Amino acid sequence: MAIQSTVIQNADGSWTFTWAAGTSPYQVWLDGVLLLSNITDLTYTYALAGYESTPPPIEILNDGDAIENSLYSPILLLQWRGLVNAKAYSIERYVSGVWVPSGTASENGSGYYQFQTPALTEASEAQWRVTAVDQYGNTGTPLTFTKVIVRNPAPPAVDISYSSTGDVVVTGA
Repeated sequence: MAIQSTVIQNADGSWTFTWAAGTSPYQVWLDGVLLLSNITDLTYTYALAGYESTPPPIEILNDGDAIENSLYSPILLLQWRGLVNAKAYSIERYVSGVWVPSGTASENGSGYYQFQTPALTEASEAQWRVTAVDQYGNTGTPLTFTKVIVRNPAPPAVDISYSSTGDVVVTGA
C-alpha cells in the first residue's frame, strides 16, 4: 500500500515528496513505472516537463509492496499549441456514444493550452476533443485525443538493428 506523502513545488519548478518513516527501503513509482528502489531517504525530488503546474502522480511504497495507486489516480494531461484567434478551448469527453462537456482551457502564457483529465480507471480507453472558441463564441473544428490507459503494462519487446544502408531499424511487439 502506498505511503501517505506531502508534496511541495520548489522555486526551480521541481516537486519534493516527503513522507514519515516506515519500513525502509522505499520505492518511487510514477504512473505505474518504477523510478527508484532501495532508497532510504524520506524525501524524493522530481522535475520533468509537463508537470509545471500539477504535481506528477508519484507513489511511495515500502520496498516489496505491490503498486496500488492509492494516492494518485491515473490522469492524462492534454496539451496543445493554440490557434492565433482562439480565446479558449472547450473540452469534451466521449462517454457512451455522446460528447459530454468536461471543462475549458485558456492559454497558459506560452502559446500552449493544457487540460488535466479526471481520474481514469485501469485498462480503459478515453477520448477527449478540444474545440477552439474565438472572442465572439464561434467554434472551430474539434481536435480529438484518444488514449488507452493500462496500469503496470508489461514492457514491450524492442529490437534494434541496422540495415545495410546504415539506417537504424526499431521493431517492437
